Amino acid sequence: MQAVSRWVRHCGAALCLALVAAAHGQVQALSVEQGWVRALPPGKTVTAGFAEIVNRSTQACSIEALASPQAERVELHSTAMEGGVMRMRPAPLPTLAANSALSLAPGGLHWMFIGVDRHAAHAGALTVTITSSCGELSAALPLLRMAPDSDHSHH
Repeated sequence: MQAVSRWVRHCGAALCLALVAAAHGQVQALSVEQGWVRALPPGKTVTAGFAEIVNRSTQACSIEALASPQAERVELHSTAMEGGVMRMRPAPLPTLAANSALSLAPGGLHWMFIGVDRHAAHAGALTVTITSSCGELSAALPLLRMAPDSDHSHH
C-alpha cells in the first residue's frame, strides 16, 4: 500500500510539473512580424504603423482593441482610391482565421497612432498592444523614415 501511495504522489508531482512546463511552453497565438512605424514629421503627432500579424493557433482570434502607451489611441485604417484621391478611413477590427496572417502595409490596412507623445517618439520605437480573444500581445515597432525593405540605391 505504501508503494502505491508513493507512486501516486510521484505521478501527481510529475503531472503538475508537466502541466507547468506545458503552460510555459505554449506558443502565443498572435505575433507581430516585420513591424515598423513611419517616423513622425516635425510638429506632427499622428503616424502610421505596419506589420504582419500572424495567428499560429488552431482557432480564430478576434482583435478586440489596440493601444499604445505612447499614443492617445491606436486605430486600424484602410486606404482606398476614391474619385482619383487616396482616402483613409477607420476600419473594423478583424478576426484572423486559424493559421493565417493579416498584412498591414502602406497603401492598404495600417495602424494609425494618434496623439503620439513627442518625447516617446524620439526614443526610436513605439509600442502597440493588441488585445484579442486569444490573449494580449505587445510589440515594440522601430520608427523608420521609409519601409525597411525599400531599395533606393538607384538614386
